[in-house]
Amino acid sequence: MVLVSINCITFNHEKYIAKAIEGFLSQKVKFQYEILIHDDASTDKTAEIVREYEKKYPEIIKSIYQVENQYSKGIKASLINEKRASGKYIAICEGDDYWIDPHKLQKQVDYMEANPNCTLCFHNAEIINDNGINFNMRLISDKIKSRVFTAGELANLGFIPTASKLYRRSAFENPPDWYRKSIVGDYPNQLIVASHGYAYYIDNVMSVYRSGSFGSSTDRFNKKTVEEKIKYVMGFIEILNNFNEFSNYRYSTHVEQAIIAREVQIIEWNKDLKKLRDIKYVDYLKSMNGVDKLKFFFRMYFREPYMKLARAKNIISLFFSSLRR
Repeated sequence: MVLVSINCITFNHEKYIAKAIEGFLSQKVKFQYEILIHDDASTDKTAEIVREYEKKYPEIIKSIYQVENQYSKGIKASLINEKRASGKYIAICEGDDYWIDPHKLQKQVDYMEANPNCTLCFHNAEIINDNGINFNMRLISDKIKSRVFTAGELANLGFIPTASKLYRRSAFENPPDWYRKSIVGDYPNQLIVASHGYAYYIDNVMSVYRSGSFGSSTDRFNKKTVEEKIKYVMGFIEILNNFNEFSNYRYSTHVEQAIIAREVQIIEWNKDLKKLRDIKYVDYLKSMNGVDKLKFFFRMYFREPYMKLARAKNIISLFFSSLRR
């Protein structure tokens, strides 16, 4: 009986997909697992590579090869894989990321089997660029150690490594309609799943996140105009508002903090100093650590290098007032 279904979405990942699949096959486990690969009509050799692996491991690898790209139609391919999954748990890894710890799945399953109220388990990941250069950086701060997270705390943690997630399939069998319309899938997924129990973070680096690869979220975001970035962030605010209602406002304090953080991003891009003086944003700035605070005001200043002296004074004044607790 299959215990874990690996959900792998891939599109034009010719350079990376073999490494992702090898990471799946390298897992040393005491249970059965299946590898569900959804190729979203790749135009390179991704599908060919997947087919070669499927021929070698027909009992484990089960693939779908789309003729038309589903993402461009607004369809979440991860849900297509989810519907055909037979495992008690779903493990996520997109085709451009990969696992580096052969005991990753076993460690996560051991915890979740021993803790039935845990609905999501995730871990840290190292970051490399499109050329495979290691930045010697982790996606999650070294200051955060293994611990329990509520869904509300996850809203503020921000991006967690997609390739690190293992969750109970039962916690996501009937996602709400607003999930299907969400601007992204991974962020609302982690909130919804964790709201059915809790999330557990393992402070081990067990996967690799590839930053800036073709078609990745970072690649798509970096190519957006300021107006498109604002629209994108507003999509996250919509997710948070929908989740707040979905969870009957159980996590409203954390969710509202996450919304404010994104509103501050929009204020920064709009260079709206007047709005920044609102008490909720002043309180948010005061809560930032010194380095992040300095970076924020530095960006505000240099977004318009030839600003009037009065505006420069305004920014400096806001910075020093934010230091007062």
